[in-house]
Amino acid sequence: MARLEGRRIEGKWTGSGDSGERFRNPAHVYAEDLDLFGKGSLFELLSTARTRAGEDTLARWLLAPSSKDEVAARHVAVEELRSLLDLREDLAVIGATVRSNLNPDATAAWGQAPEVRFPAGAQYIAPLFGAAMVISFALYMADIFTRTPFLAVLFLEM
Repeated sequence: MARLEGRRIEGKWTGSGDSGERFRNPAHVYAEDLDLFGKGSLFELLSTARTRAGEDTLARWLLAPSSKDEVAARHVAVEELRSLLDLREDLAVIGATVRSNLNPDATAAWGQAPEVRFPAGAQYIAPLFGAAMVISFALYMADIFTRTPFLAVLFLEM
């Protein structure tokens, strides 16, 4: 990360980051004229995103104008983060080693899916099954019971 930042300052950043080629759309009104995506693009210069969702957000910001209110909200967010140097350093260090391959489309679909409803009383039955499982296994391991009670609880739990 620090190496990339140094290259940006020295003007030697071309080809050292993600080009954002997957966002390229030759039919877009101004993306090709402004070199938004591709080697040596604005996306490559600006992107320090650690996740695909971050890259998607930056690409969306580059491809469409934002409202005055959105820009003002972003300025407020930047102002809040400006003084949190330790947080920003931690995110930079952690982000350099942990790049998420989480698919944001799949995550959004999961978040918009209908709520999973459990039968009434499940919140009471689940802990009882857990306790029965642990106790029956402990008694089996202590040679007090055979494995039959443990297997029965396992079968009922499934």
